[in-house]
Amino acid sequence: MNTGGRTVALVAAAMVALSGCGTSRQQAADTEGEASGTVTVWAWEPALKPLVAKFEKKYPNITIKLTNVGTAPKTTSSFTNAFEAGSGMPDVVQFEYSTLPQIVYGYQGALENLSSYPISGWKDDYTSGPWSSVNVSDGIYGVPMDSGPMAMFYNKATFDKAGVSEPPKTWDEFYEAAKKIHALGDNYYISSYGGDTNDSNSIVAFWAQAGAKPFAMDGENLTIGLKNDETINKVNDYWQRMIDEGLIATNIPSWSDEWFRSFADGTNAAVITGAWMPANLAGSSAAAAGDWRVAPTPVWPGAGDDQLVEWRFHAGACRIFEEQEGGVEVAGVRLP
Repeated sequence: MNTGGRTVALVAAAMVALSGCGTSRQQAADTEGEASGTVTVWAWEPALKPLVAKFEKKYPNITIKLTNVGTAPKTTSSFTNAFEAGSGMPDVVQFEYSTLPQIVYGYQGALENLSSYPISGWKDDYTSGPWSSVNVSDGIYGVPMDSGPMAMFYNKATFDKAGVSEPPKTWDEFYEAAKKIHALGDNYYISSYGGDTNDSNSIVAFWAQAGAKPFAMDGENLTIGLKNDETINKVNDYWQRMIDEGLIATNIPSWSDEWFRSFADGTNAAVITGAWMPANLAGSSAAAAGDWRVAPTPVWPGAGDDQLVEWRFHAGACRIFEEQEGGVEVAGVRLP
């Protein structure tokens, strides 16, 4: 356990590590061949477990203590609490990209600046987005783990049962499929929109997919335009229609036990999220093993190849919750 030093951050767009091993990484690892001791790691990513086993096999004198302290927000709060208490901090911690600047500026000294370490030469091993996201305040404060192109993961068994023979390619087809799936029973939905922060991340990505640019920087001035953008209104109106017609579940928080149970029993038939989702379905919704498939995210009419959605969009997005009479409004979409 880290009792006084700084922590090294592993940074992920969301839930799956897609890190590789380039030559520079291997050379760096080989220099530590005689090292020994225990390294504490806080991370929620399930794919790290087999990596830890492989690492300990190669470096038998090093023990990795991997702990899942909870979701990304829980990990962040546990880390900042430990920092403020002056004890109990891990040696390595997993954060989302959007969290890293908050820690660097708000909890100065909590994270190790890796600029003088071999990672400073790994820039060419990464695409520009993840690499730039760990460069904060003229320092390198994390090791990128992933960047998640979004896709539609769907339960083929439920789709077949509802008579949806092909995954929807457009949002209009997604709407029609939603009606067929809900016709199976009151507890069947094509997807869920629980109104938590993960859902606001998704809708920002859908705005970007449709071509909206709600956030603009001019030097140090940030402009946020949400209410008068026709593209944003089109996306919001689409999801508002889905909610108003009862075609998606609004009472299941993302990443909750209930969420994964609904995937396991097939009543929540699809989720549009980052490419890390398979590991989570396998680990938390195993009862539906063999039923799930993946397809491209539905697109808007007249779409070109530029409608690839990437979860990295949420890294700089605002989470917008407004209490409204009769419900809560999340980024312009009203929830009952």
